[in-house]
Amino acid sequence: MPKEVRESDFTTPVKQYKDIDLCFRRNPVTGDIAVKENENAIKQALKNLMLTRPGEKPFAANVGSTIQDLLFEPLDEFTADRLEIEILANIAQFDSRIEVADVEIRPSITENGFICRLDFRIYGSPVVQEVDFVLQRPD
Repeated sequence: MPKEVRESDFTTPVKQYKDIDLCFRRNPVTGDIAVKENENAIKQALKNLMLTRPGEKPFAANVGSTIQDLLFEPLDEFTADRLEIEILANIAQFDSRIEVADVEIRPSITENGFICRLDFRIYGSPVVQEVDFVLQRPD
């Protein structure tokens, strides 16, 4: 559940976050792999965290979630609630850079999965960021 935001939570300067672009796009100037920065790096990390199963990451067997298993449950509000709980627990355990402001998960028959929206704040910043993704069963 979202916690109350205090003014003191946003007085520290925002850290800079960088990660490689996992689509392996090239930087047009340098020719190197492109870099994602700040909120885009965090959004990419959140998506990866949601889709990683426990034991899948070498040397970090406890990192991951059971979200993939929940995708084989019925496409209804009860499963959406369980997904929300799993997402919040996963973020609380593995990503200390952000504070979740809101999570919305809706079952979608047309997408054959769950449409997810996650609103969050990077610690040190008052700006609320949003990441949208669809959770579907693997083919």
